[in-house]
Amino acid sequence: MTDPEGGWTPAPPASVYERWVRALRAWVTDPSVRLEDLPPLAEDTYDPQTYARLLNHMQKSIDQLMENWKVLLSRALSRVTDEHELGRELVALRPPLARRASLGRLPNLPDEIRRLLHEETVSTINGLQTELEEILGDPGKGARIDRAAADRLVAVARAAPLTEALTMTPSTRNPAGPTSPSPERPPLVAPGPGTPAAPRRARWSNRVIGPNTSQ
Repeated sequence: MTDPEGGWTPAPPASVYERWVRALRAWVTDPSVRLEDLPPLAEDTYDPQTYARLLNHMQKSIDQLMENWKVLLSRALSRVTDEHELGRELVALRPPLARRASLGRLPNLPDEIRRLLHEETVSTINGLQTELEEILGDPGKGARIDRAAADRLVAVARAAPLTEALTMTPSTRNPAGPTSPSPERPPLVAPGPGTPAAPRRARWSNRVIGPNTSQ
């Protein structure tokens, strides 16, 4: 940046609004971004129009976080081969949800915004857990599913619930994420009678959970 006489002058410091927007964009993929360290916002910090724009940026970041999470979920369900691995993958899927939940606890947001974020997050993650259990318990119409095997999958989801993310403290390190595929093994499937280890793709593995899970 140059002044009228041709000399260099430093760029002006980012405004509080700009710092929030930049941090929200980075927060989507970088767990080390600490939104709680941003300047505090009060109800009268901005007018309603400015707050609406800021909340739009926040919603876009939440939407992208959840889209990325759904990709991880799809990959996890397509590659696990047994109940133990399913439980491990579900635990590994919690950190991004915990980061979303942390938005509803930010002390530097106005009370009303924090309350709305918290309520939406609780509703969304509870909905994800319910839909996951439904998918695991009913892979698809016409499938020959051993009821006991399907019930075991649901039991794993309930023993390692996604809802634990609501009370987790988000890690500031890049999470290891769901484990890598095991190509030598067939994907997990709830087998029908007489087919205890049928090497076929689980019919629920590519199901999309909830068209509006990021809302």
